[in-house]
Amino acid sequence: AISASPTPADSSALESLGLRTHIAASEEKHSVNAVVEQVAEALKRGEGCLVHCSEGGVHSGTVLACFLCKFGLGIPEEWDVQEPAHSVDEAVELARGFRGHSAVDEKQVREFE
Repeated sequence: AISASPTPADSSALESLGLRTHIAASEEKHSVNAVVEQVAEALKRGEGCLVHCSEGGVHSGTVLACFLCKFGLGIPEEWDVQEPAHSVDEAVELARGFRGHSAVDEKQVREFE
């Protein structure tokens, strides 16, 4: 899941949704790679994962698009077969469908691929 930064009041609701791993995305390029890998590791463990912007803006949508480029929408057992799973254009379009048109830094996604 991706969202705005959760507050402490959101913790019980997120827990009930199975979103036990919370990852804050920032605009630093190396951070995008690290966050994509953190999301992948959480999903491999079977955990729900919430990615949110640490500073507001487009970071969570950008991470989502980068994740889709690398891993796609398949299950972890299929990831090695899929790489690269989606083109930048496909991933950006999917992420914008979830987060809105301005919620993805397309330039950063192109640099990630």
